[in-house]
Amino acid sequence: MSCIVVSDVHLGSKSCNYKQFCEFLKWVRKLENQEEPIKCEDKKVAITSPEKFILLGDILELWDPEDGDRDNVVRQSIRPFSLLSDIGCEKIYVIGNHDDAIHMYDEKIDYETRMCLAAQHQLQHLKAVK
Repeated sequence: MSCIVVSDVHLGSKSCNYKQFCEFLKWVRKLENQEEPIKCEDKKVAITSPEKFILLGDILELWDPEDGDRDNVVRQSIRPFSLLSDIGCEKIYVIGNHDDAIHMYDEKIDYETRMCLAAQHQLQHLKAVK
């Protein structure tokens, strides 16, 4: 099984690499149509589209958002979550301590991703950010 695991993006923080994260998601999407050969230890390895994409906590920065604006965190997550929803694989979001307050934004979120609340051991389904 192939999977991609991403953590600690901290969307909405001063140190977030927003553009690079969006470019990475676009690259992953392109893997659905073609393999991407890379060189690894003098061998060519073909990277293919993942079967699972795991967001392993702290994707959002709801503890200490830039300018203290949690709504900006939600706004900044629209594009990446939209790109993520276009990737044809199972998505799993394991909630970290910095995005634990995501439940406050349930009505603004609308993307097909399974969410694991690690501290509470629950599963929820999200839809894409509106």
